[in-house]
Amino acid sequence: MIMFLVTSTAHFSGMKHDLAAMIPDPLPDGLWVIYLTGVFEIAGAIGLLVPRTRRIAAICLVLLMVALFPANAYAALNGIPFYGEVPTPLWLRAPMQLLFIGMLWWTSIKERPEEVGPPSAEDPAVIPMSYPREGPQRRETMNFQIRKQRREEMLREARNALARRFCSASPERRGAVRASSLVWEPKRGAGRLCKQRKPTRNRGGVG
Repeated sequence: MIMFLVTSTAHFSGMKHDLAAMIPDPLPDGLWVIYLTGVFEIAGAIGLLVPRTRRIAAICLVLLMVALFPANAYAALNGIPFYGEVPTPLWLRAPMQLLFIGMLWWTSIKERPEEVGPPSAEDPAVIPMSYPREGPQRRETMNFQIRKQRREEMLREARNALARRFCSASPERRGAVRASSLVWEPKRGAGRLCKQRKPTRNRGGVG
């Protein structure tokens, strides 16, 4: 992008006459051609900065470089000076053009596979996870999640056992069960959770 901005300045400076002299006879000459190609280079350089126009701008710049190469070859073969300097030899100019075209193709024209972003919590097919997808950190985090789940299950089982013990104890013994509990302490009114069974009468009688 910077290269095209730098070279485009020559199309609007005192070097524009040297550029016009590089146009071969069959092609249209005149400064309007130099101005037009300079505008194309500036527009292409700006287009490379915009993601939506980067690819089309790179294609246009490649076509522009191919169209301008006969002028560079004509100047190199006929020794037309550029700003008082000897023109770049053709054996060096051709690889440079190919290098610039290859850079444009690799960076802006070549289609690349779309990058897959992180899973979204809104995706119903994705289960939200707090650990990475691979690597040692994933295994360590998974082991931590498994240990945490096991601790929660053991704690839940202990609480259920103590709750059953609390409910099965007599009202006089419930205070001792509550005091001995380290992981579960019934709140006030927890006795309501325990179903009070009424004593059943012997309906059979004595025969």
